Amino acid sequence: MSQMPQSKTSYLKDSERYLARIVGIFARTILIVFVIRFFIFEPTISDGTSMEPTLLDNELLFTEKLSALIVPPRRYNVVNLIDPADHNRMLIKRVIGLPGETVQIKGNRVVVSNPIDGSSLVLSEQYLRPDSVTLTQYGASSTFVLPSHTYFVLGDNRTYSRDSRDFGPVHRSLITGRVIMPFDWLR
Repeated sequence: MSQMPQSKTSYLKDSERYLARIVGIFARTILIVFVIRFFIFEPTISDGTSMEPTLLDNELLFTEKLSALIVPPRRYNVVNLIDPADHNRMLIKRVIGLPGETVQIKGNRVVVSNPIDGSSLVLSEQYLRPDSVTLTQYGASSTFVLPSHTYFVLGDNRTYSRDSRDFGPVHRSLITGRVIMPFDWLR
């Protein structure tokens, strides 16, 4: 049996090392993309008109997930959340009320009260259309008390939004991240 020449053996070893290196780079790239996609940023497409005029139907967005694990949502953040009534569906809404607060919808205005310090805030909602009307299923006035770890969320298109007025406060565990509008500068 004849042996391969020295140069062919060296060439095969170099090819194997090169191939192993390419496979390693490819595997690390896939791992990084996986981590980014499932734990940091997730592409999202808005579905419906409940957030108009802020978000249009079928608009490309990103959900930034890392902050949802570390920092509690803040008032006015637009968030992605699991639908409390149908856990297979995602919703995009705006955070209005924070844990421990009382949200009152009265006379087409949203008033947030903090029972600890007694302060009240009538929300100035510039993101709404001028002709927007905020009502509840119980009429023009309703009060919602938010237990700890829950948030009151509303859609910006109040007439056509299913939100906390319908399904009540949302537990923080259902909020999957903060929505980022990457193409906002195109408007």
